[in-house]
Amino acid sequence: MSTVTIVGAPMSSYVWACRMAAAEKGVDYTLDPFSSFSFRSEAHRALHPYARMPVLRHGERVLCETVAILCYLDEGFDGPPLQSADAYERARMHQALSIICDYVYPDMVPGWILPTLGIGGRPPLDAAAQAEIKGAIRDHMQVIDRLYDGRSYLAGDGISLADILWAPLMSYALMMPDGDEVVADLGSLLDGHAQMRGRDSFQASMPPET
Repeated sequence: MSTVTIVGAPMSSYVWACRMAAAEKGVDYTLDPFSSFSFRSEAHRALHPYARMPVLRHGERVLCETVAILCYLDEGFDGPPLQSADAYERARMHQALSIICDYVYPDMVPGWILPTLGIGGRPPLDAAAQAEIKGAIRDHMQVIDRLYDGRSYLAGDGISLADILWAPLMSYALMMPDGDEVVADLGSLLDGHAQMRGRDSFQASMPPET
C-alpha cells in the first residue's frame, strides 16, 4: 500500500504526537505541512470536515482526528504495541486520552499558550486572565500527575498512546515563561516526561523550531 502521509503543521502538538507514534512503530511516512493545498481550503475540508489537523492519508484511506489516527498507526502496522494487552490498562489509556483532548488541550493551547505567545491573532491575556488560566493549567497538571499513579507511564508498565499524546503538550507547557511554576513539585509528571524525552521517537519527531 502507498506511503503514509501525515498532513499538518509540524508545530501542532497533535501532529507531533502522530509523527511520534509512527516513529515508535517504524512506519515510513511523509509529512505534508499543507504544501499540496491550503489550510482550511475546500481541499482541506474534503479530508477533515472541520478543517483541523492532523489528517492521515494511506493510499485511498483517509482518517482525521488524532486519537483515531494514533489507534490506526498502532493497530494497522507491525511494530511494538502501543496499547496494553490488559483491558483495564487499555481503558485507563483511553481515559487519559479523553482527559487530555477534552479538558486539558482546550485550556492549555487556545486558552493559554497561543494568546500568551501572540500566535494566531489571539488577543493577549490581561493579568487577571493569566492568573486564572494558569490556575486551571496547574489543576490539569495535578490530574495528569495522579494518573501516573506512581509509575513511569500513564497506562500500564510501558509506553502507550496516552504518553505519546501527552509528551508534546507537556513539552510546550515547560517552554512557557511560567511553565516551571505550573508543574512544580509534581514528581510523577516530571519523571514521566523525562522518560518520554529520552526516546528516539520524541527526538526524531520534534519540530525544528523547538
